Amino acid sequence: MFLKKRYKHFHRLRVIGNTFAKHGLGFLFDYLGLRDALPIIKRFEPNGKSQRLAKGERIRLVFEELGTTFIKLGQVLSTRSDFLPDDIIMELEKLQDGTTTYDFYEIEEVITQELGASIGDLFLNFDPVPIAAASIAQVHKAELGTGQKVVVKVQRPNLLSEVETDLEILFDLARLADRRTAMGERLQFTNMVEEFTRTLNEEMDFRVEGRNAERIKHNFRKDDRIHIPFVHWDYTSARVLTTDMLEGVKLGNIEELSKKGFDKSKLADNLLKIMLEQILLDGFFHGDPHPGNIFALKGGRLGFIDFGVVGRLDEERKNQLTGIIISLVNKDSDALVHHILEMGITPPDMRKNLLKKDISEFRDKHYNKLVTEISLRDVFNDLFRIVYKYNITMPSDFILLSKTMVITEGIVRVLDPQLSVVEVMESFAGTLAKRRFSPENI
Repeated sequence: MFLKKRYKHFHRLRVIGNTFAKHGLGFLFDYLGLRDALPIIKRFEPNGKSQRLAKGERIRLVFEELGTTFIKLGQVLSTRSDFLPDDIIMELEKLQDGTTTYDFYEIEEVITQELGASIGDLFLNFDPVPIAAASIAQVHKAELGTGQKVVVKVQRPNLLSEVETDLEILFDLARLADRRTAMGERLQFTNMVEEFTRTLNEEMDFRVEGRNAERIKHNFRKDDRIHIPFVHWDYTSARVLTTDMLEGVKLGNIEELSKKGFDKSKLADNLLKIMLEQILLDGFFHGDPHPGNIFALKGGRLGFIDFGVVGRLDEERKNQLTGIIISLVNKDSDALVHHILEMGITPPDMRKNLLKKDISEFRDKHYNKLVTEISLRDVFNDLFRIVYKYNITMPSDFILLSKTMVITEGIVRVLDPQLSVVEVMESFAGTLAKRRFSPENI
């Protein structure tokens, strides 16, 4: 009854159901109690290629085939090691953020609609061939009338209506799964979709991204280790973002970094400390610091781009995070349990003595290793498994933070395998705690 009479997105929902079924994943709708809520989907057997693929690979292919909303959803789910197995997490982390480009006349039409003038009137030069393409936008080189070289990020045509349809479908399916399954009741899929909707809508409004860039630029205004490109607001709207072009080498291009003579160890150290300052000092951090979003610039500075996803931590959350790090350093299980419970929402029947036992085992597992052997990915994965086991609901900002630190750790390990991320975190948190509890601050 949910869909038969009133559902306006019947065709799109059918596409979603059939795509899952085609890759042999129709059973997921049964698992979530949604089979009768869907239009009759074809009883596809997995095609030849899908039959040879693992479940995680098939899920990734489905999300890529369904487009922007599902690619972004998969990227979010790749951080949820609390309830998804490692093999699926690893596949979702491979999700490509779109590579198909749009015809130039469609991009030109978006710019004209948004900025109220033709490309020829706005720019001295505009390269019709994009230098990058993702699921939300594609990026072009251009030159302003002043001669300033810029990059212009243009949102894909018809994206807003497509995403809005998918989000409405996801919300309705999440509401049903919450009502019909124990997993839904436990995890509250509706809350996840609401948070996902908020962050995706922010990411699709390029004015928000511009303000995010300016905020981090302001926070590091006296720091010569980092450069944030200038936002040209006269050439920016909700669907078009124009910023200065960065001339440098992406951190993912290790061969070129070596060829250009960059000190990779210094780049790694600066990157790690800059991210920790964003998180623990400012409480406002770049939420997607992958190697394609960070450049090594002349003089060894780091240039950051793409501020569509950012994390926010208030003072209370920063204190809790610092407390978790210090508790791990001190091997203090009682304090660690306290900070985890303080950060999350706990069920009334939770047995704290068993939680403490698991936390002690977790602590010993990771902190009996040499600091160079500790992996943040493993630490966060094990911590989230404990959290899930005891039905503790962790805030979304902490989940984004864990993803951000894992990405940062991955870059640092490639740039300088000898640099211990955990050791730097310990030192940084200790300094922060001393400052926070100094007589002046108290």
